[in-house]
Amino acid sequence: MGASPSSPVDEFFDSFKEWQWQKTLNVVKVYTDGEYDFGVDFSSIMAITGLGVDDAKMLVRLHAKNDSGTINALTMLVTIAVMSDAERRNEYQRYGLIFDLFDFNRAGNINLDELAILLLCVTNSFSFILGRPTEAPQDADMIELAQAIYTKIGKRTSTNITKEELQGVIKEFFFKKGLLNVDSIFERISQHKAQALEYSEEADPKAKK
Repeated sequence: MGASPSSPVDEFFDSFKEWQWQKTLNVVKVYTDGEYDFGVDFSSIMAITGLGVDDAKMLVRLHAKNDSGTINALTMLVTIAVMSDAERRNEYQRYGLIFDLFDFNRAGNINLDELAILLLCVTNSFSFILGRPTEAPQDADMIELAQAIYTKIGKRTSTNITKEELQGVIKEFFFKKGLLNVDSIFERISQHKAQALEYSEEADPKAKK
């Protein structure tokens, strides 16, 4: 999920590259400790992120699926985690943080439904970053991908998976295939859905940019 996608992104998202990783961790802590709703408006975003009113409203606009004035807080936090600290951040830290966002019980593992929500929020985030929201996979697609991940891990869908197990799938089927950037991962998942885990040994050419 590299922080520097090879496709152009809105310059507003580029501004998060300057955020240090600790700032991102602090924002996530404010959100979780503050017990905010999953839907947040610009005023809540200001309180969570420390952004000014104009930037908070811009974040809403770039993540909006309707005119309600609220956006999915988890999708927004994924965007910040993906884009921030472009030069110094460890990729496993980023994956770990995103996993933790969806570990709602703080048990160190997530169930099938939580994994599907994670995948949906991640792909929605990527679609917003790339300015391609209409191309985001549907709920059913991400449920199917979540089931495919369970199959690859070799676990029943009635059980939970750990952060390390999910990281292993990401490493094997994305990182090792050369898919490191927002656009290359989004292309693979949006075009192939669950079959993204059946990827051939050849890396996506876009991932090499």
